[in-house]
Amino acid sequence: GFGRAGRDAEVSGALKRDEWETVRLGDVCEVNPSKKFNVTISDDLNVGFLPMEAVSNEGDILRIDTRKYGEVKKGFSGFQDGDVLIAKITPCMENGKGALVSGMPCGIGFGSTEFHVLRPNLSKCHAKYIFHILENPLLRQDFARKMTGSAGQKRLPKDALQKLEILLPPLDIQRRIAETLDKVTELITLRKTQLEKLDELVKARFVELFDVQKCRRKTLGECTDFVDYRGHTPELSDTGTIRMVNAKSVGKGFFKYVDEYVTEETYDSWMHRGFGYPGDILFVTEGHTFGNTCLIPNDLKKFALGQRVITIKGHEEVLNAFLCSYMQTDLFWKDINVYRTGGTAQGIRSKDLVKVYVPIPPLEQQKQFASFVEQTDKSKVIIQQSLDALETLKKSLMQEYFG
Repeated sequence: GFGRAGRDAEVSGALKRDEWETVRLGDVCEVNPSKKFNVTISDDLNVGFLPMEAVSNEGDILRIDTRKYGEVKKGFSGFQDGDVLIAKITPCMENGKGALVSGMPCGIGFGSTEFHVLRPNLSKCHAKYIFHILENPLLRQDFARKMTGSAGQKRLPKDALQKLEILLPPLDIQRRIAETLDKVTELITLRKTQLEKLDELVKARFVELFDVQKCRRKTLGECTDFVDYRGHTPELSDTGTIRMVNAKSVGKGFFKYVDEYVTEETYDSWMHRGFGYPGDILFVTEGHTFGNTCLIPNDLKKFALGQRVITIKGHEEVLNAFLCSYMQTDLFWKDINVYRTGGTAQGIRSKDLVKVYVPIPPLEQQKQFASFVEQTDKSKVIIQQSLDALETLKKSLMQEYFG
């Protein structure tokens, strides 16, 4: 488990750095190679196909579609098992999209032209080592500064990949580094899965306790109070000590600890419209995370709230734990869609949100549910702390290995 990953992390301390070379990525990988493969392919042969949405921000291939070779041999990026993909277009590149190709039918695949394809020279470099270099968030930030094109259509040029200087240890060391990072990544995935299962448990308990169709109903305006934080987000600071909470912080039923902070001075000048408190509801009012809802964690005593997020606090007859879970149901979304505005950037105005009806179950049932959520949250805090430690470990390892 974690201890094993931690011990393997010590591998870097024993490495002979004088055996490491500094090379350009283009010298050890072919970038966007030709679509000529070492097998004979007929037009009716099924090959793998990866649209952009089939690759996750965490470097996973979520699904492999199939297409006839004749349908995709032109107009798409071509790759084979062992190649490394990295998204070239914003915001996919900055968000971390990329993958090590494996499991393609016949070992061959095609996909979005918004992927750069890297084919490692296996006599010089380990494919998984190259993959881990390219998933490094610090490198992605550097790549973001090198993107070209108009706003919303910026792309990472091929030249930026070819000229990237990387540290290249001997092959056996590359393999050991890749294995260490793989183990830490596996543990990170396990912790995230555990959190997801706890969220599913809460949803199952909600369905078990409440028949919301039979409850009396009130509008949100009648049974809650809002604090609306629309407007620009306050200026962030590398030296700030007060956590910034905005739309990025709100998951679907869970809070995300994003490392963004503001200074005391900014907080004092910004938080004049009211405050959110631990246990209140956070709701994203617009944007690509529109509708995401979660409770403010109990350990978050002082924080600044940014744009596109409001806090909601139930009156005595409706508990926040119940309301937060209800706001994630299809029934709530059916009602909220009546007032949804916008095209790409969808949202809802507070003056319309207050019109949406919500059920008011018996308070005793709500208290049972709130107690269950509280106990579940204690487990989530422990798992989240482990997850945070693992993600910190991975970042530090990447910095140590790759510079």
